[in-house]
Amino acid sequence: MGLAAIEKALSVDGERLALVGQDGQRLSRAKLIQVVDGLTTRMHHLGIGPGLSVAPIADNDALRFCLWLAIWNLGANLVLVSDPKAALSAGITIDHVISLPGQRRTDGPVWHEVESGWHRDAGPPPPSNSMEGRVYFTTSGSTGTPKFMSKPLGMLMKQAEAIVDSPQRPSGPVLIGFPTTSTAALSTALIALLGGQACVFPGGPIEDVLSTAKEVCVTALATNPLVLAQIVDAVEKGADKPNFKVIGFTGASAEHGVLRRAWEAFNAPILTVAALNETPTLTMGIYAGQTLPEGWAGTIAPGVTLELRDCGQWPDLGTEVGRLAVKVPPEFQVEGYIGGEPAYDESGWIETGDLAEITHHGVLLLRGRADFIINIGGNKYAPEPLERAIARFPDVKRAGAAPTTVNGRDGLGVVVVSQGFFDEYAAVAALERIVRCEGVVRFVVVDELPVLESGKLNRLAIAKMTRDT
Repeated sequence: MGLAAIEKALSVDGERLALVGQDGQRLSRAKLIQVVDGLTTRMHHLGIGPGLSVAPIADNDALRFCLWLAIWNLGANLVLVSDPKAALSAGITIDHVISLPGQRRTDGPVWHEVESGWHRDAGPPPPSNSMEGRVYFTTSGSTGTPKFMSKPLGMLMKQAEAIVDSPQRPSGPVLIGFPTTSTAALSTALIALLGGQACVFPGGPIEDVLSTAKEVCVTALATNPLVLAQIVDAVEKGADKPNFKVIGFTGASAEHGVLRRAWEAFNAPILTVAALNETPTLTMGIYAGQTLPEGWAGTIAPGVTLELRDCGQWPDLGTEVGRLAVKVPPEFQVEGYIGGEPAYDESGWIETGDLAEITHHGVLLLRGRADFIINIGGNKYAPEPLERAIARFPDVKRAGAAPTTVNGRDGLGVVVVSQGFFDEYAAVAALERIVRCEGVVRFVVVDELPVLESGKLNRLAIAKMTRDT
């Protein structure tokens, strides 16, 4: 197994747990090395090597994780997708796809199906390889079609190594609640392995995931807003409660209600991280039950420069609110969007698309996405405060808002997950304390909020669900 730093970490105490997947799959450190070496050999004899791009879409997170490492062992490029079509349409070359039997195929790449024992008896091992592959991945697509970009493996490893020595990291297994098509899952797994921790990938109902996490003594949770809310919901209803010592939360600004409930459920500090796919960590903060200002996203990380532009153009959000721009060290900048414009300008800045405020103490307050500001009667409102107002209403579990068209006018669309009777007239009255929306608001009651794979609220879907037909 290559990737020397990871192999070194796994070579100590070979019988110790290294990987837990769905359906009870468990691998020791020694077994993980054996499986990855076998997969590396198998793929080498299939013609996979330096410069080629491989999309492991096997519908098994533990297997996909092993394939990540094997692909890099060969100096090949890793394409993080669940379906190759989007990447191919964006102009990314995919030479090989690795799947489980029965998964739907796409024309173009060479297709390989992983059979039982695929990593065994794979033939003579490949020669050592010093080539460094890249990782191809997408933005979340929260404002439209996802954009593809890439990073060299070395950049991800460097970012992971910088976090491994954090004094707040526990020593037990980590439950990884990010989709395995995300760089968040990939980075979390690298950090765990380099730090000698086992990786636990969820699979199946959330109650089963929590039961497994408790059984293997998981001490850390790294997740996005969607999965954190699901875990808290399940624990509040009586599901097994792992003994988390720390919870890592990233993917969106902190929603105080979910953080408060997570703190009450686990009594564990919650490390919140704001980051972009195009950048390393921007801000970090620790929540431990304290009262937070709206949109709190922690304090600015070392080496990162934030700038607000065009302040004062959104007076309804606050006179200090502006468009957020970010500057990070050149070694952490992605090259640009594949088939599109550069991610950073000539001076090294990138605009995030967020409207934000920065306090005198360096705390970032996210006020909303510029793309989803709601314009009613010439006044502009961020959807998040409106969602919180509705979520506080009796029997409302969650709410999501977006700009839409109501009766031919600019308006507010709200989807609601309700545990009982939803009184629309009373909800309008509650919103009227914030925004004059009578006649330009439309509610739709749903079983679940529409979300993106990243866990972010899918506001484009909300707008479509609530607009005039």
